[in-house]
Amino acid sequence: MAKKGYKFDDSVISTIAKTLQVALLTGTDIVDNLRQIEVHRNNDGTLGVTQKYNNQFEHWMAKMIEEIEEHAEVQNHPQQAENSSEVSGLFE
Repeated sequence: MAKKGYKFDDSVISTIAKTLQVALLTGTDIVDNLRQIEVHRNNDGTLGVTQKYNNQFEHWMAKMIEEIEEHAEVQNHPQQAENSSEVSGLFE
């Protein structure tokens, strides 16, 4: 007896693509992230990402973007004048 095959719906494909992009941008291993994806069988016989996983993934992405923006903010704005004088005072 042949086993039934399943195809991914667009939500799974999109999640895999985003996960791959994040792995490439951050230099992290994609395997563990792919193992975390949760799917369910849709009424049309395709596999889709669960709402729970989608919410977690979107939260994680938003948090990562926030951290990147905070890091960029620190990099783009020099420290206050008093902090700069303290640092230069160490080398005088």
